Amino acid sequence: LKDIIPQIKSIQREQGERPVIKTFQGRDGAISAYTEFFNFSNTIEKEGYNILNDDLLTEVFTEEEKREFRELRKNKKIKTVVVYNKEAGERPFEENRVALRIDNKQYPIMCDISVIDDNVIISTLGKNISSFLIKSKDLADTLISVITYITDKK
Repeated sequence: LKDIIPQIKSIQREQGERPVIKTFQGRDGAISAYTEFFNFSNTIEKEGYNILNDDLLTEVFTEEEKREFRELRKNKKIKTVVVYNKEAGERPFEENRVALRIDNKQYPIMCDISVIDDNVIISTLGKNISSFLIKSKDLADTLISVITYITDKK
């Protein structure tokens, strides 16, 4: 075993990461996906990264549901960096958030994307609501880099 384990680890590195993906359908599926996403990690005081369309989130989720998601995030003391669209006005954010509003006509956002650690949730928020929970360090790191790049440019 002492000789085989390093060889197996070497093969895993060569083949690359294999992401774990769960799919959820419909509005109720999206609610389950977000609840699971915020309960993925036992870690507290982490950075979270989001790309979102505030207007679409308001169309899909009730104020109570959005409040519950905020509470799940706040209970874990997750500080977030957000890039967002909103048709009219600024979106109020808590103190512990960095937020950048981008033009929704020039750069429309049609999905909600959130990243914490190596966990990603992507939700389409149009007619056919679908959510995808993805555990992938490569994907998470890439999205974090893109969001950080955008917000650093403001």
